This record gives sequence, C-alpha cells and structure tokens, in this order.
Amino acid sequence: MNLKPVLSNKVFGGCMLIGFTLIMTYIIFNPINRVDAVFQTYVEQLNIYHLKQVMIVITQLANPVVVIMFVLVISCVMWLKGNKLDAGWVILTLLVSDTVAYVLKHVIGRVRPVDQMIPDTGFSFPSIHTLSAVILVLLIISLVKHHKKLGWIVGLIWILIVACSRIYLKNHFPTDTLGAIFLGFTIWSFMSYFHQTMINKIFSKTFLNNILPK
Repeated sequence: MNLKPVLSNKVFGGCMLIGFTLIMTYIIFNPINRVDAVFQTYVEQLNIYHLKQVMIVITQLANPVVVIMFVLVISCVMWLKGNKLDAGWVILTLLVSDTVAYVLKHVIGRVRPVDQMIPDTGFSFPSIHTLSAVILVLLIISLVKHHKKLGWIVGLIWILIVACSRIYLKNHFPTDTLGAIFLGFTIWSFMSYFHQTMINKIFSKTFLNNILPK
C-alpha cells in the first residue's frame, strides 16, 4: 500500500489558506450573516421523502471518531507492510487537522445554530465532520493507483453530501462547512509537501550513504 499524496503544492495550499482566512474573518465580524441565512432557508425548504433519515445516516458515517478509526486501520496496514514512514505521516496529518480545528473552534467560539435536529455540543466553526471527510477522501485518492478521476468525482460528491447533512440537520452554518473544506485542503496540501520533502531528504541521505566511502 504505497502512498503518493496528491496536491503536494505550496501554491495551491497558499490559495486554500487565503480562502479559509477570508471566510474565517467574515465569520468573526459577521457571526450571523445573510449568506448563511439564504442558504439555510433553501436547505430547510427541501421536502424529500425520508431525507432526514438519510442525512442522519450520512452524518453518522462521517463522524470524526469513525474517520479516526478508519484512518488508524489504514495506518496499521501500511505499517505492517513496511511503510512505517507513510503510516506515521498519515496519523500525524489527522492529528494536525483535528488539533487545528479544535483550537479554532475555541478561539473563534461561534455558537451553533438553534433547533438542531440531532443535538450536538461544542462550538460551530469549523465543521470537524466536513474537515474529516476532506482528509479521508484525499487519503483514499492518494492510495488509489487506478481510476483517480472517478475517485475525485466520488470523493468531492461525498464531501459536499457530508457538508449538506451538517447544514440540513442544523448542526452547522453553511460557512462552517465551507471553511472546513478550505481548511482541510490547506492542511493536506502543506502536509503533502512536507511528506514529499521528508521522503526526498531520506532518500538523498540513503543514496549518499551508499556511494560515499565508509
């Protein structure tokens, strides 16, 4: 199970970081805003048979605890197959993303929407469910050798569905999920660049050790 992280690009990561910063700034100065209100009103008007039950299932599947367990299983398989460096990097990436999100939640302190269909605790921005979905999707795409285009299509759809489930169930504002998507791509991009740099340094040292006189 070889890992080749996608989006290991500092420029892309920087663009995502700028996008996230703009959303975060907007939320700080406009915790209750028209963008969220308009989108929430549209979502609330959806009247599809059994939609609530479907959204509940989706949000449960995307639970950060479930994602952590799934990622740990992937890491263990990688470790057992000898890819210890990659396994450690995967765990580190998940740890960084969850830690950053947890700190931001408490620093910004945005209150969740009222009338939640499934009661949730803690602060609202950013959505860790959505952030975890982004990290998991990018990890799976990085592991897949074939049909990457299909992986991107399915993965992006899953991220959007998870985000919509959090909005529909009134656990998050739309900007919470949008910010989480930008944050997820930001963290993954910079961590992927770190992975690429780390691997290159290790292989360079190994190569030099092999050719230099003992």
